[in-house]
Amino acid sequence: MHEENKIRNEKLDNQIIDKYILNMSSAFGAGDITDIQNKIKKSEENIKTNINEYTKNYNKIELEIGCGYGKFLVEHAIEREDVYFIGIESNYKACKKLASKASKRNVENICVIFGDAQHIIRDVFYKNYLFDTVYINFPDPWPKKRHNHRRIVSMEFINNIHKILKDNGLLYVVSDYEEYAKEVMSPNLEASSSLFKNTLESPWTHHLENYKQTLYEIKMRELGKEIYYMVYQKC
Repeated sequence: MHEENKIRNEKLDNQIIDKYILNMSSAFGAGDITDIQNKIKKSEENIKTNINEYTKNYNKIELEIGCGYGKFLVEHAIEREDVYFIGIESNYKACKKLASKASKRNVENICVIFGDAQHIIRDVFYKNYLFDTVYINFPDPWPKKRHNHRRIVSMEFINNIHKILKDNGLLYVVSDYEEYAKEVMSPNLEASSSLFKNTLESPWTHHLENYKQTLYEIKMRELGKEIYYMVYQKC
């Protein structure tokens, strides 16, 4: 009886995973270059097919890049059933947490793509989807100098976000890391004035009314950290 229950639960878990998680990273593995390229292409096409099916009855689509355990995105999806929400996350455990949250609350207007954000934006979203809003909450600051090149909020990345936003679409960028916010994020966004206009009265604000908190933000606020919010609109 115990084994039967275990098998039943495993099947339920797989159903939840299949319903909420689109797996880009599964395309990478053993094989020659041609084989891997074909797998990647097939994976990209499968994700497009699924997204087309998921979003066909929605006029608005919003995206969170680096959605973590999904608190932010799932809460949005629960409150705004007329909008479809897509997350991108490179940690599979976090993807499963999001899927579990969504399943327990019977949320239908959400999915998460497991994979690399830059690849997905460039090769899956570009020329195929336009988002009303893009959220980038607490991207890894890569504080060590030798890792700075891995920071996601680069000029190239901002340009790619511009390509997948609808006209007048909004871009929210949030960080608790002062140096990253002041010396990289804000200057890069301000330098993109031909693409985006700042909607705030200053380059950033420490308080943004009604903006939902991620689990990470709650933790950082408890530690007394200041949060940097930047809000830009596509020109």
